[in-house]
Amino acid sequence: MIYKDIPENFNPRHEAVGCFCQLEGKMLLLLRQDWLPEGNKWGAPGGKIDPEDKTPVYAARRELWEETGILLPEDNFIPFCKFYVRYPDYDFTYEMFSIELEKPEAVIVTPKEHKGFYWARPHTSLKMRLVLGMDECIRQFYRL
Repeated sequence: MIYKDIPENFNPRHEAVGCFCQLEGKMLLLLRQDWLPEGNKWGAPGGKIDPEDKTPVYAARRELWEETGILLPEDNFIPFCKFYVRYPDYDFTYEMFSIELEKPEAVIVTPKEHKGFYWARPHTSLKMRLVLGMDECIRQFYRL
């Protein structure tokens, strides 16, 4: 489902980014609204790269701001890894960014997309109800 190398017959529908925001050994997870695909599941801030996004880091910065109200300079977004994701119905690329926050930031979730947030320790996050593939991303990111 998640590959570091391009799998055979990979045909991405879109490109996406994810923000692994970290603070004091915890990572920020957002709870998706019930009516959305993968509703009532937890995932990292992120989303599709829009055509007007200049770069993946630009998209990651925009998504983090739209979904949490946290606005940081682009140089806070450290590229981690690009994955090739195969869902049952489609493929897409997923570029992960690491963001180390220096201080707690107010998190304001966008109600049209999310209904809550939680700062989870990496091992604890793996016990949560996560969006498809997020568990493997967390394992890769934290080397668990």
